[in-house]
Amino acid sequence: MKQPFTLQVPIRFRQGDPAGISFFANVYPMAHDAFEDFVQSLGFDWKTWFANEEWGVPIRHSSCEYYQPLIPGRSCSITVLVDRVGESSATLKYIFKNKDQVACEVTLVHTFFKIKERAKMPIPSVVRDGLETYQRECLNP
Repeated sequence: MKQPFTLQVPIRFRQGDPAGISFFANVYPMAHDAFEDFVQSLGFDWKTWFANEEWGVPIRHSSCEYYQPLIPGRSCSITVLVDRVGESSATLKYIFKNKDQVACEVTLVHTFFKIKERAKMPIPSVVRDGLETYQRECLNP
């Protein structure tokens, strides 16, 4: 059975604010970095996913719930979960933890679209298979 995709990341000095906590908007680039690593863990090389000439995967919606601060000079873990796989979009959740405590949860909805037509498209079957397998094995063991 697959384990949830999790990585450790440092909270950098530049990510802090004058109060010594991470500026709220900095979790989004960190979540997207985790997304890049997650996509590669599904077996896609960077170019196939992020420089694909046929399809793109922009973020259609984002939200975040904050529970406790992320402190520069420390590290946190980010776990990527496949929450929903639809016809043309997938919802992924990024759980940030300070040790065992959830600091925040980022939700990103990624929508697939045909680059030339600039129109949404069904999720390619090879992508759908990877996301659904990951979702089934990690969320519903």
